[in-house]
Amino acid sequence: MRENGRDKNMGAGLCDAHVTSYPLRWWGVAVLALSVVILAIDMTVLNFALPAISRDLDPSGTQLLWIVDIYAFVIATLLITMGTLGDRIGRRKLLMWGIAGFGAASLLAAYSVSPLMLIIARALQGVAGATLMPSTLSLIKAMFPDKNELPRAIAVWISCYSLGAIIGPVLGGWLLEHFHWGSVFIINVPVAVAVIAGGLLVLPESKSSSPGKFDVAGAVLSMAALFGVVGALKAATAGLAWWIPALLATAAILAAGALVSHLNNSPHPLVDVRLLRDRAYAMAVVINAMSSFLLVGAMFYLTQYLQVVLGISPVHAGLLLMPGMVASMAATMITGEMVGKFSARPLLLIAITLAGAGLAMHVVEASGIWPAVSSGTGAQVWFGASFILLGVGAGMIDPVTNTIILGSAPPEQSGAASALSETGYELGGAFGAAILGAVLVGTYSRELSAVDLPLDPSQSTELSDNVNSAHVLAESLPDDLAAAVIDVADKAFTSGMGWASAVAVGCCIATAIAVRAVLPDVRAGGADSHEVDLSERR
Repeated sequence: MRENGRDKNMGAGLCDAHVTSYPLRWWGVAVLALSVVILAIDMTVLNFALPAISRDLDPSGTQLLWIVDIYAFVIATLLITMGTLGDRIGRRKLLMWGIAGFGAASLLAAYSVSPLMLIIARALQGVAGATLMPSTLSLIKAMFPDKNELPRAIAVWISCYSLGAIIGPVLGGWLLEHFHWGSVFIINVPVAVAVIAGGLLVLPESKSSSPGKFDVAGAVLSMAALFGVVGALKAATAGLAWWIPALLATAAILAAGALVSHLNNSPHPLVDVRLLRDRAYAMAVVINAMSSFLLVGAMFYLTQYLQVVLGISPVHAGLLLMPGMVASMAATMITGEMVGKFSARPLLLIAITLAGAGLAMHVVEASGIWPAVSSGTGAQVWFGASFILLGVGAGMIDPVTNTIILGSAPPEQSGAASALSETGYELGGAFGAAILGAVLVGTYSRELSAVDLPLDPSQSTELSDNVNSAHVLAESLPDDLAAAVIDVADKAFTSGMGWASAVAVGCCIATAIAVRAVLPDVRAGGADSHEVDLSERR
């Protein structure tokens, strides 16, 4: 019997009891990798497009933060539900619908005419994006049951994300110099079409062989809990009345408590909470979240620092980031070959140390204690070196943690287990942009409040809003006053960057301590890799 022109055993019917490697598995990895390339490009080019978006749509500082992190907040809210849904209806089917929706939402973002419209489009991208990561990871596990081959496939998948991050800044910079900022979203459309075509040709359908009923109550409670966390954070950073974030946080805690109770007692829970009781799996999720916290949070201010404070073009900025991206991809591939030979703990400690060192270099750069690296060519060289360290550290983390995560989960729960991890990753990124962004914005506003310049109230508001607005304001002022405005704004932003980087370094130190104290001495890949026994439900 044939389905979609292929033998059913070869393409359309991998169930979770399947133990033979899928013949087209490396072609499948290529298609799945392309689907994460689109996410990497979208994330990196958005950061480079922020100055252009600010000039065209004139968003407030809060709206600019929403444009960046609404995607991550929405995707984090829906990931667990989508991952579990994919286990039931089919992971390839969910991926195809998701990538089509992502392309459509990208078109809406490209033609946005207001900050609100762009925020809505980014939220819709988040809804579609919630299907992509758990689907791709669980399909990789279905195609690679061999534990010796799985780490290599994961490393290729992650490296292609790094490749997208390399392509994104250069491609985005070129597009921004020659076309409207909306072009950085339009490029998602042909990639989405290619993923759909390739997926229908070479990807197997994969789903749980005995899924049971879909846990609607668990899905609702998980979304309510995550929405409460997200809402509380946004309300707090937006400066709303204290009782609003307090109310949302209380609602999140209550929903989370109800969710845990429900998952422990449901015959068909959304996810098996015993996964999170396993220290190796839980620490891998936490480390993934912290890695995203550092990368997304840092990229929010580092790209603006390059273009606005240092005054370099988007293409130049992209080229400056490229060595770090290449180093990250190389580190991922090399680590992917090492995870089956070495314990996870030392690999992760080395990775976190390198990432922390890279972030510490930004603290030095912002402090001004070494003038040679605080401006001009010296600042660019120092920046490039720091980003290489950060890239290598981040590149080493992902293959170790994701191999632990996929290796720990039973096949029938690979989508849910991947979704739990990706929820942590996306929440980490959202919290990184929000918290490190709030440190930056708070420092910027505090330092400018002490500045006395001959500006009217509206101009003072524009100056204190964000550094992009300050540079736009300077274009309409006399030369002497414009120079003073740019000088104080750049110094305030650089100070904020230093404090945000210092917070990030502190997070690296705390994570390293947790890895040393909590993570068991397990091996991520190979025949003797760690696996959670969920053979008995109770």
